Amino acid sequence: MISECRAVVVFWTFDGKCELVGRFYLRWVGVLLVGGLIAWLGARRYCHDVAALSVEALMSRGAMREEEAVRVLGQVVSEGMTREPNRLRFRLAGATQQIIVDYFGDDTESIRALKTVVMIGRWIPSTQTLTAHETAPIPNAGYVAAAYLVGLIPTALFLFFMERKVAALYVAIKQEKVYEPERES
Repeated sequence: MISECRAVVVFWTFDGKCELVGRFYLRWVGVLLVGGLIAWLGARRYCHDVAALSVEALMSRGAMREEEAVRVLGQVVSEGMTREPNRLRFRLAGATQQIIVDYFGDDTESIRALKTVVMIGRWIPSTQTLTAHETAPIPNAGYVAAAYLVGLIPTALFLFFMERKVAALYVAIKQEKVYEPERES
């Protein structure tokens, strides 16, 4: 009975017979595992390198190491902005709270009043100050995810249906072709 099951994956019925499930599904399990790994790595990168905290989330966070870099999203408040060469001090507002930002960098001209920015720096809880060293683009995860899905879903469906057609053609050719021994001349 077992010698009849040539596929990698088998299904045993209650009456003791062995039915073939096929290698076809095993391939797609591999494709799904690789896709899941890519999605996990993408989510991990988004959480560590792209996602930004709001001002309120930063303020409500518990004990944080001072050497830990944070990304904070907020709007620059126009009052109290002081500019010096390679230094800018301003307030960053969230929905309900504000923090002080000391920005040390070359690009102080791009930070204007009422502009929404992502500041990357070190949070100092004792002084309630963010010492920032760079800015980052505002993350738009929905747009990026939609762009990937628009490209990946049709490709995956195309591959899935094409493999099914190739497997059906292979079976049809195998059934039509009769074994003919070689003729000796």
